[in-house]
Amino acid sequence: MNTRTTFKSLSGVGVVFAGTVGVIARITTLPVRSCSLKPFSDFLGTTIGMATAVTLGTVISLPAQATTLFSQTNIVTNPGAGFNGSDVSQASATVNVAGQNATGGFRLAQSFTISNAGLWAIDTVSVMAYMTSTYGFPPTSPFTGISVNIWDNAPGLAGSNILGSSTTLLSTNWTGVYRTFNGVLNNAQRPVLNIAANFSGSGLTLAPGTYWADYQLTGLSPTGGTAGFTPFLLTSSPP
Repeated sequence: MNTRTTFKSLSGVGVVFAGTVGVIARITTLPVRSCSLKPFSDFLGTTIGMATAVTLGTVISLPAQATTLFSQTNIVTNPGAGFNGSDVSQASATVNVAGQNATGGFRLAQSFTISNAGLWAIDTVSVMAYMTSTYGFPPTSPFTGISVNIWDNAPGLAGSNILGSSTTLLSTNWTGVYRTFNGVLNNAQRPVLNIAANFSGSGLTLAPGTYWADYQLTGLSPTGGTAGFTPFLLTSSPP
């Protein structure tokens, strides 16, 4: 059976690759108006001894404690300025993009670096996303599933390997933030949700270094939509 999947890097656009199920497309990094765009994600971990947006880990042989290994979750641009006094994540005027599709035929890929010393057992990988719809207040998460792969290099590169995977949804909840387009604050159609995949007990351990995670989400909005998007973060201004 053949499938067609589009992979997108968090800083650019992935090449569409038509092939058999499970083949990952080659990643490119095409700049968006010369701006660096990154999605919001978070890696949390627990250390046995000492861990976004993306991963939780456990260090082998010290008293257990939760540690954030990688986090890219600085999403709020307008605290308390949104619907019912909620925080707002407003898109940039330069790149007025609310988010990147992370459902259907799309998977998003993010590199992350673990600098903490030790060997880490990964417990949780969480990402942020929204589905445009009409919600009550507070909004209930429409997301029902997540698929995450952890790689030793960029997905699709020759020699890249999947180190661990999870399709177990641990939790999903509203972050207290609404995503809006530039110039709009009081809009409640895009509540940003946290979606966490459970890696606890998977046996995945990572030493300090740079890795990649790719993920895909599933869900059903109150109005029947199935498209989910991860917000972008403008990390540099165009020339």
